[in-house]
Amino acid sequence: AEPGDLPLLLFALSDFWARQSVDGVLTHDAYEAIGKVGGAIARRADETFQRLRDHERRQVRTVFTRLVRVARPEEGDQDTKRRIILTELDQETQVLVQRLSSARLLVTGTERDTGQPYVEIAHEALIRSWQELKDWLNRDREFLLWRQRLLTLLESWQRSDEDPDVLLRGTLLSEAERQAQNRPS
Repeated sequence: AEPGDLPLLLFALSDFWARQSVDGVLTHDAYEAIGKVGGAIARRADETFQRLRDHERRQVRTVFTRLVRVARPEEGDQDTKRRIILTELDQETQVLVQRLSSARLLVTGTERDTGQPYVEIAHEALIRSWQELKDWLNRDREFLLWRQRLLTLLESWQRSDEDPDVLLRGTLLSEAERQAQNRPS
């Protein structure tokens, strides 16, 4: 009954089918081994992540944390996926995104309204099931919430035709300077 469950089921069934016995039997042990429906995508993420070099792992962390709208503490555990425009990423990261898309962890497409290419997490189950991603989100939650607020302010500034009166000032500017010092990238 959840949106997007059919693609997740297809993902799990593909992995399940690949684990059939020599005589074509699908077993409960094979189903358990893929992590059932929700765990199959997390298992794939772990396997893909382990095959990456250290600098690619850092890039994966950056990409995946950008692709999640983190929930504020009062919202509970409701982190959700979000889209970003692919050209917001550097060329090397875009190549990595294509590899992660081939592994069916990310989805790329083209925005209908603007024609711009985008990337998003393949399924919300990855946010709920992949422990590595959950750990990154929890470790960086304060920063990620701040970045979300900053993006909202940036959009306001852009909608105002970049009016200087809408630029950050006071506490907001001090916070941005502190975040820039702590995370230069």
